[in-house]
Amino acid sequence: MHAAEVIDEVKNVAENSTKSLSPLEKNAIDKIMEKMPKDMMKQKRRKVQELLVKYRSIISTRDHDIGRTDLVEYR
Repeated sequence: MHAAEVIDEVKNVAENSTKSLSPLEKNAIDKIMEKMPKDMMKQKRRKVQELLVKYRSIISTRDHDIGRTDLVEYR
C-alpha cells in the first residue's frame, strides 16, 4: 500500500472556464483540443473541453511534472 495524493476537481466548470486557466494549463488543453477530430460536432468538442478544464490538475503541463512511481515495473 502507498499513500495517494487527492486531486481536487473543479466543481462548476461554467464558473471556472478557460479564463481561470494558467497559461501552462491553457496551452496543454489547446494542444489536446487540436488533436480532436476536425469533424467532431461543436457540442461534443465543448464537452471535451469542459472535461479537460474540470480535471486540469491531472494534465501534464511540463516535461517532468508527472512524477515517478515504483508501482509499475518494466522488463
